[in-house]
Amino acid sequence: MNCMFLKPRRRQYLKVKGLTLSSLFLALALSLPGLAQETPTEKKPLPRQLDNPTQDNLVRSQFGSLQQKLIDSGFQVKLEIPPYANRYGRKPYGLVSSREKTVWINPVVFDLGNALPVLIHEAVHAAQVCAGDGNFSLLNLELEAPKIASPYFLRYHNLQRKLEAEAYIVQTQPNRLELATDLLDQHCLSPDQS
Repeated sequence: MNCMFLKPRRRQYLKVKGLTLSSLFLALALSLPGLAQETPTEKKPLPRQLDNPTQDNLVRSQFGSLQQKLIDSGFQVKLEIPPYANRYGRKPYGLVSSREKTVWINPVVFDLGNALPVLIHEAVHAAQVCAGDGNFSLLNLELEAPKIASPYFLRYHNLQRKLEAEAYIVQTQPNRLELATDLLDQHCLSPDQS
């Protein structure tokens, strides 16, 4: 992109291929739904571009199998922005509602490339809900948290910290998909379903 700063007198303008900054803002505003009076179009699948299509297919397959395992375990899985914000006002990557038995996965995780770890994290929380008969309960895993995972759960307190620690511990294990699946089998499925 050809950018250059022009400094006529006291004002500074950004000129991009013949457009001023104000015309760029106007073009952006007109492209936003609601401002341009455009009719909304159908939702399209999120584009996903990776350098390694084989790896992408493997992740999609693993995501799909874990998603199905959650559904078989009695949870709804919604690929949409979670309805609740965290204490900082931001929507999380994933969320489990014990009351609604619903798992939300924020679609942005597909673009960020961390959809499978987020689903694994939420699957652990789903297993915690099953273990607590509808309330979050510790699974008492015999795994240690790698140091890289600690900052993610140390910001929580009391039971919430322990619940998040279990989810982050499983999420960071090399065999994380197998662990999450086993936890769902162990805590959510009746013996005749597994």
